[in-house]
Amino acid sequence: MQNVDNWQAAWDAGRWTHQLIPSIEQWVNRKHGQVDFYLTQALSGHGCFRSFLTEDGCPECGSGIFEDAQHVLFEFRRFGYERQTLMETTGARVRPETFVPLMLMYEKNWEATAAYAASVL
Repeated sequence: MQNVDNWQAAWDAGRWTHQLIPSIEQWVNRKHGQVDFYLTQALSGHGCFRSFLTEDGCPECGSGIFEDAQHVLFEFRRFGYERQTLMETTGARVRPETFVPLMLMYEKNWEATAAYAASVL
């Protein structure tokens, strides 16, 4: 358990992925779900996001908001239909703090979230 405690302490210093997965133990001990290419991008924040290329805001939204993982997954208007479909499947509003807990709750939620990440990214 000491090893997990040390890992958790280092994890708490993180930002985006920590916001999505606050508890290492729950993530490691999950009963279902495989992480694929698109979930890796969503969970790590390292994907095809303009925030890595420029400091300009999102060109489609016309705001000063960076086109990062949070914006694309949870705010970007273009993916409103896909986000609504995910919320209907999981029965909950999908936000950064609920994204992974919903995935871990049921296998169908995991599959719906993986499909959402693949369609968006």
